[in-house]
Amino acid sequence: MEKRKEDILKILEQGYLFYAKFHSQIVGFASVLRKKESFMIEHLYILPEHRHKKIATKIVESIFKKFLNQEIFASVYAFNSEAIEFYKALFELSSLVFKRKK
Repeated sequence: MEKRKEDILKILEQGYLFYAKFHSQIVGFASVLRKKESFMIEHLYILPEHRHKKIATKIVESIFKKFLNQEIFASVYAFNSEAIEFYKALFELSSLVFKRKK
């Protein structure tokens, strides 16, 4: 819980928070942090019962609109195949990151 609190404070101090509402309830959000001359989508989350309704796409499109003519990146864990497919529709693959095996 303390880690989540730190993440939220970091976003509020150094970044931007985008969200979607449905019947006055927040159903999804994205956090965006500035990384030197570009922006990084750090988190993108939609409540499970609201997925596959284009909410995430609308959030990302609003990020694109806010940061028009700026480079925007998104990172995703290699095991998150659903997110990878989502991002493929909106982004082009620019790099792969590897970490040491345990």
